[in-house]
Amino acid sequence: MESLAATSERLPYPLRLPAPQSFRAPADFDAFQSEYIRLFQVGGRAGPPCPLHAGHYTNDRLRSLETLVRFYNFFGVQTEQGLMPDHVTVQLEFMHYLAESEAEATSGRDRRSLVRAQADFLGGHLANWWPQLEAKLKRQQPLPFYRALADVTSRFLQADLNYLTTRPDTSSS
Repeated sequence: MESLAATSERLPYPLRLPAPQSFRAPADFDAFQSEYIRLFQVGGRAGPPCPLHAGHYTNDRLRSLETLVRFYNFFGVQTEQGLMPDHVTVQLEFMHYLAESEAEATSGRDRRSLVRAQADFLGGHLANWWPQLEAKLKRQQPLPFYRALADVTSRFLQADLNYLTTRPDTSSS
């Protein structure tokens, strides 16, 4: 929790964090792991109750996958073998790539373009489906840790999207 708090203080916008005790994982690792598997990996015919793949929150997963792959390809990024392009970790890693690329950009035009790409990707993908996952998760009555993690992720995605879409330094002057 200290690391999360320290990192959030470096953000260019405020991010309200859940109470530190909500991130306390159970002492029993097997229970913690079992809860993760129950929520995110195993389920009936429809899959897990809270899949971590964006395509499960759309009417057309194939189209969602194609859109993501096109976005990644435009920036010369490929997913590792065995990872689905719509998994939350892949999408977060791509956002990291875009943010790092923005930080390394040498011209204002390139930075503005990368900020727009971040906003487009975040608004059209991560921030678009995450609220549905969070709602499903709440209905599953997860351990407080997973509820807090989903909550802080939701807050971060919304705050970051708001920041990216209202930054004064990205006007097209």
